[in-house]
Amino acid sequence: MNKWLLFAGLFWVLVACQQNAVKNELKKPTSQQELTDSLILTLIYGKVEKSKEGCCMRSHNKFFSTVLSDSTQFSSTNWKAFDALQIEYYVEHIEEIKEDSITKFLVVLGGAGSSCHLCPGICAGAVFIRDGENWKLETYENDIAVLGQTGYPVNEVSVTGTNNGYGIILKNGGVWQGVNWRYFSVVLYENGIFKEALAKPVVFSSDNWSNAENDSFTEAYSYTSFIYFVPGIHEFEDMVVYFQGTVFDKKRQKAMLLNRKVRFEYKNGLFTTTEKLPDEDE
Repeated sequence: MNKWLLFAGLFWVLVACQQNAVKNELKKPTSQQELTDSLILTLIYGKVEKSKEGCCMRSHNKFFSTVLSDSTQFSSTNWKAFDALQIEYYVEHIEEIKEDSITKFLVVLGGAGSSCHLCPGICAGAVFIRDGENWKLETYENDIAVLGQTGYPVNEVSVTGTNNGYGIILKNGGVWQGVNWRYFSVVLYENGIFKEALAKPVVFSSDNWSNAENDSFTEAYSYTSFIYFVPGIHEFEDMVVYFQGTVFDKKRQKAMLLNRKVRFEYKNGLFTTTEKLPDEDE
C-alpha cells in the first residue's frame, strides 16, 4: 500500500513540474522572444489580424495588417503601377544579415491590393535589430517593388549577399494561354536603403506543358535559370542569369537547345543588358 502511495505522490509531483515548465516556457524573457510574423507586423503597422480558413489558399491562417493608402505614400511610378486604396501586408521572408559586424534581420513583406488577374501586388522591406530585451524597427520602406498578378506580388523570395550589400530576388509567375512563365525582379539593399534595380521584370523560366501535353502537334519546351552576382566595374556588382533547357524557335518552328548566360551590367542604379533574353527571341 505504501508503495502505491509513493508512486502516486511521485506521479503528481511530475505532473506539477511539467505544468510549471509549460508556464515558464510561456513566460520566457522578452530577450529570447522570436521575431515572429505577428510581432513584425505589430512593430511596423501597430496592428495585426489573422486570416480565416476559407479565404484564398495563399493567405489563409496567416497574420496580416491592413493599411489604407494614397498616392502620397508611394513613388509616382509605383503608385501608377499599383493604385490600390487598401493593402494587406503579409510577411513573406526573413533573412539574417550582417552590417558592420552587427546581426540584423531583413524582412520582405508582400502587399496584396486589388485582385484582378493582371493586378500587381507591392513589396515592402524592413530591417530589425535587437535593442536590449526588445526588437527595434531600424528601416522600413513600403514600396520597394511593384510586380505580380491577381493582387499578390511574390510567391518566392531569396536574399543573396554581395560585396556591396544584399540582392533581394522577388519571383512570381503563372499560366497565360497555356504557357507557364515565371519572372523575377531585383531589389538591392545597402546601409538602410532599398533600391529597385530592374526597369521591368525578367522572365527566368517558362514552359508550354499545359498546351503540349494534350496536343501531339504542339512541340514541348521548357527552360529555367539561376541568378548570381559577379564583380563589375561600377558601384555594385553585375548580375548573370544562366538559362538552360529548351526554347521554342519561332523562325524554325521547333524547340531548340538553350544554354546561355546573359549578363546584366549595373549602371546608374539599374541592371541592363543589350543581349536578347529567351522570351525576346524572334
